[in-house]
Amino acid sequence: MFYTADKKISEENKHGRIIHINPEDDIVKTEIYGPRYQGWKGMKEASIPITIERTSEGSRVTLNETSIQLKKGEWSPHVIIHFSMGLMGKIKAVTRMVCIESETFPSLFVLPMQIYPKETTLPLSSPKTFAKDLWEQIGPYLTLGMPEDTNGLKDGIIPEDVFLKLCSDVFTERERMLNASLETFDKGILACVFDTLDRVQHMFWRDRTNPLHSDETNEPTSVVADWYQNIDAMIGRVIKRLGDETPLLILSDHGFKALNKYVHLNSWLAQNGYMVFKNGAKKSGPLFDNVDWRKTSAYALGFNSIYINFKGREGKGIVESTDIDALCFDLMQKLTEWTEDGKSVIKQVYKSKEIYPNSQIVNGPDMVVGYQKGYRASKQTALGEAPEGRLIEDNLDSWCGDHCCDPSFVPG
Repeated sequence: MFYTADKKISEENKHGRIIHINPEDDIVKTEIYGPRYQGWKGMKEASIPITIERTSEGSRVTLNETSIQLKKGEWSPHVIIHFSMGLMGKIKAVTRMVCIESETFPSLFVLPMQIYPKETTLPLSSPKTFAKDLWEQIGPYLTLGMPEDTNGLKDGIIPEDVFLKLCSDVFTERERMLNASLETFDKGILACVFDTLDRVQHMFWRDRTNPLHSDETNEPTSVVADWYQNIDAMIGRVIKRLGDETPLLILSDHGFKALNKYVHLNSWLAQNGYMVFKNGAKKSGPLFDNVDWRKTSAYALGFNSIYINFKGREGKGIVESTDIDALCFDLMQKLTEWTEDGKSVIKQVYKSKEIYPNSQIVNGPDMVVGYQKGYRASKQTALGEAPEGRLIEDNLDSWCGDHCCDPSFVPG
């Protein structure tokens, strides 16, 4: 949620919620919003009143009878918010907020409401008490799967330095979690994932081949290199703590490359006759809402997956089992021959039985697309959409690094 007095900022093309405020005498009274719940007359949205007041250093936020002093650009401590959910009772959520400088009145950016581990019936951890015990051991921490809010940065709502401060805080939380777990670790395997480096590379992999950064005159940012040093320093601290008797394995699931082009794979399938739309339409919205399954032989869903409309497996499948191999071969050949300005778009297409163990083939796609460097399936493709127009578009998004190309380019 972003509270701003700047009327020029709208929700159009934004990932979050924009709340326009009208300060009077440097004070704003508004609401902070929580989860939706079922009320007597339909769905309702939980909320509580908050007051935002301008101060000499930033702003003061008052909620749940608690005042929080915010300096511009500095993240608040973890905030526990109490929401009433009608007949469902009350719940608590954890979040953080930051005061953003503005020409008129200080803006306020609030992270998504997150599960409060000390009082929840939701399955946050296994065993169930682990998340609560961890909170009591190390103190407050964010519980969202990806707490580094890349959307706020992508939307131009929070500045880069504010985003990186949040990344540093999340990284510190994760190291505290590891240290607390090491306190009670005796034998077996203890694993801890440090994924903040992934978020940083997505947002700061500013290759000059990227359309958004090709005209920059300044040197590429050192943020990524700095973060590798952060990881190295953390590993050094862990090695020192473990000593010589405990083996330490350091694993990476993938590397990174620049993300320069988005590929509308479902649109390509439609143009090449593998997907057909209803009533002669030229496009389909998310979740294949305009696809004629009686005439469609293949579809793409997710970033790298192609599925065959297999008769007997799919609800309206048309492809006989005897025709699947020939169809897959045809798709693989045409996709690897696809070029843009004379350059290959797709390096390789893998059949599921070539890359998955036999026991897992049933759980995977029928084919996996390995894009060339710089290419990736579009967000529309991932959601089962087939937009009209160009099959390939420049990436003008600040999410400029990625790892959804062929695995040979981004080995772990």
